[in-house]
Amino acid sequence: MEDFDHIAHLYDEDFTFSEIGKLQRERVWLYLDSMLPKDTTLDILELNCGTGEDAARFAERGHRVLATDISPKMVEVAKTKSEQKGFANLVASQTLDITALNPTLLNERKFDWVFSNFGGLNCLNEQDLRNFAAHLPQILKTNGRFIAVVMPDACLWERFYFLFKGNKEEAYRRFKKSGIPVPVEGKMVHTWYYSPTDFRNFFEEEFKFKEQKPIGLFVPPSYLEFYFGKRKGLLKGLSLFEGTFGGIGGLSKFADHFLCDLVVEPYQ
Repeated sequence: MEDFDHIAHLYDEDFTFSEIGKLQRERVWLYLDSMLPKDTTLDILELNCGTGEDAARFAERGHRVLATDISPKMVEVAKTKSEQKGFANLVASQTLDITALNPTLLNERKFDWVFSNFGGLNCLNEQDLRNFAAHLPQILKTNGRFIAVVMPDACLWERFYFLFKGNKEEAYRRFKKSGIPVPVEGKMVHTWYYSPTDFRNFFEEEFKFKEQKPIGLFVPPSYLEFYFGKRKGLLKGLSLFEGTFGGIGGLSKFADHFLCDLVVEPYQ
């Protein structure tokens, strides 16, 4: 929990409202808005909700959200944000460790969607992901959807950036199956990266694959904000390329993130 408590007060400034963060999130929401029903209220479980930006957007569209995160301070910020935006009646907040996710922990409640944005699931190793995949169908309604935005292992931006700096080891760091320690504002968080195919395979027994999209194929990773945040014209041009090629699912493995949309088989 302490790995993320210390960044709760900085996360919106450093990512959510950064130029890169806004562009990547809008790519995610372009897809979500195309999938959200206009005349039905969904019950949505958000995992790794961070500061609650996505929870507020779901609520803005009239959906009920249980926003969860392992960090109590992140949950506190998310709760305050939903209240300030006037969505306290639609957004509930709860501290939750997804490695312990099970129906009992959620009082046997079932959801229409389970959603996780921007690499929260990359904090799980392979065994954790298998356990997560085994419990997930039990908390989804029939034909419920699991939509996750995950960091793949072959990000071209990262490879080119570190090769340009002459750091070959960092350029290929995402390929390490044992995961790597990643600095997060002064603390190291162990992180695992998964190809889109490998990620889907964790869920193949209980889910049907619907669609995948690259997120951050031309728009760079957020740690390059120091450069691109000052060059909005260049970033806008890259965003236009993102819009042109962002619908090609086969390019997902080369992006900073990818969106994976899965539908649960009827659970017995």
